[in-house]
Order: sequence, then C-alpha cells, then structure tokens
Amino acid sequence: SKTHKGDTTAACCHHAPCSSISPATPRCCTAIGKYAVDLHLLAEAGLLDNLTTNAGKSNNGANTMAEKEEEIVANFHPRIIFCQSSLNEFMSCEKRVWIAVRDRLICLFLSESSSHHGDNGISPDSRLQNNAPLRKQAFHPLADTLYHLPADIGDYTDFYSSREHATNVGIMFRGKDNALQPNWLHMPIGYHGRSSSVYPSV
Repeated sequence: SKTHKGDTTAACCHHAPCSSISPATPRCCTAIGKYAVDLHLLAEAGLLDNLTTNAGKSNNGANTMAEKEEEIVANFHPRIIFCQSSLNEFMSCEKRVWIAVRDRLICLFLSESSSHHGDNGISPDSRLQNNAPLRKQAFHPLADTLYHLPADIGDYTDFYSSREHATNVGIMFRGKDNALQPNWLHMPIGYHGRSSSVYPSV
C-alpha cells in the first residue's frame, strides 16, 4: 500500500469518515481514498500524540495573531481510544478532539506541493509519508476489508419524522381512513427501537 499525494487526498481528509473494520480483528479506522487506515497503528507510532487546536477562532472565521496560538489537546489518549473495537470512546470526546484528529490526518496526508498547504494553518507532516513499513501495515484496500458496526449500540429511540412513513405504518395497523393519528401533527412520536436490528450495510 502507499499514501496518495496531492489535492485529492487532502480533500478526502477534510471529510474523513470513521468506522470499524477488520483485516484481522475489529479496528478503529478512517477512509482515505480507496483505503481504510488503521488509527490504532497510527496512534501506536505516535503520529496522533500532542494534538493541537486553535483556542480562539472568532465567529466570523477571522483570526487575530493572538487567536492563532495553538493549544495542546489535554486528556486525550489515542493509544487507548483507538485500540477499541468500536468508536464509542472516540465519539464520547469533545468536538474539538474530533477536529484535532481530522487536522492531524490532513497534515499526515498532505504533500508539500499540495494547493491546500497552509489552509487554516495546516502544514504537511511527513512522518507517515516517510515510513513505508507503517503504511504497509496500516493501509487496507476498502474492497478487501470486513465492515463492523462502528459503535456498540445499547439502546435507541426511533421517531416518525416522515409523514409518509407514519401514514404507511398507520395504514398497516388502522386502515387507510384512520392512518395518521391527529396527535402526530402536534407532537413527536417516538418508540423504542431494537439494537439487534442495526447492522452494517453491505
């Protein structure tokens, strides 16, 4: 496997989805291009240590010199977070942690020649580009991976958020003439869902 350099990879990193896949055992990963990247191996190699985030970005997106100062993300332990078989621990982190992880991934996959170089203060980090053995271990073609549920789901509540859906279900139980109950128009209708009904799409 190899890293893909250039603008396409940088764009992928900006929208890097996370999941759980198993080349051997279930792993936390992100998708970059046509590859699943093992976040646990990146963490073990120290590539996700000392994450930083902009502490003070103004609401209109403009940064002053003082606002551009970076802050180390405290109490984030990537080796522990990403050694799990699901993303529950990572999802429980604050939003600034998610952003910091994404920004670090962008740095790791960004090349010096990319037009994204310097966007939002992000600069290339060549440690992954220069580590062929790690890339070989951490990169898995998406076509060859087995997908798992990205989260351990203990319970959930579902809602009739679509009038058409609520009407169709109502027809099944009450007939066409009394399909949609009047209270559906005035309050959200929720019901208990079965976690066993949630599974990865093929």
